[in-house]
Amino acid sequence: MTVSKLTLHVLYPLLITFTLLSAPLAVACETPPPGDVADQFSQALKNHDEVTIRALLDENVLIFESGGVESSLEEYASHHMSADMAFMEGMEKEITCRTVQDNGDMAVVSTQYRMFGSYKGKDYDRTSLETLVLKRTESGWKIVHIHWS
Repeated sequence: MTVSKLTLHVLYPLLITFTLLSAPLAVACETPPPGDVADQFSQALKNHDEVTIRALLDENVLIFESGGVESSLEEYASHHMSADMAFMEGMEKEITCRTVQDNGDMAVVSTQYRMFGSYKGKDYDRTSLETLVLKRTESGWKIVHIHWS
C-alpha cells in the first residue's frame, strides 16, 4: 500500500471520526448555565470588573432599582454602575434561595440573598431580591433585564 492509499484509507477516516466525536463537546460547552452567569455578574460588580459587566449586559438592558429605571447599558454605565460596584465591594452575599427557569433561548434567574457589610461607614444587613432575565445569543447569555429590590 502506498502512502497516499494509507492516508485515504486510514488517516482520513480517523480524522473524520475525531471531528464528529469532538463537535458535540464544543457545542455542549458553549456557554455557562444562566445561574453561573448571575454569579459572574455579581462577582464582577464586587470586583469593579466593568469589562465583564459590559460583556454580560445586553446593550438594551432594562434595569429597575429602587423605583428608578435605566434603559440601556450606556445609561447604567453613566449613572449607577460605579456606585453599585463601590457598594458591592464592601458587601458579602449569602444566597438563601435561587430558582432558574431555562426555556432554551430565554432564562429567568430569581435570587433571594442576605447581603451584609459596610459602605461609607454604615453597616448593612438586609435581605434582597434579584431577578435577571437572560437571552441566549451567539456570544452566550446576555442579561436583558434586572430587577433589584
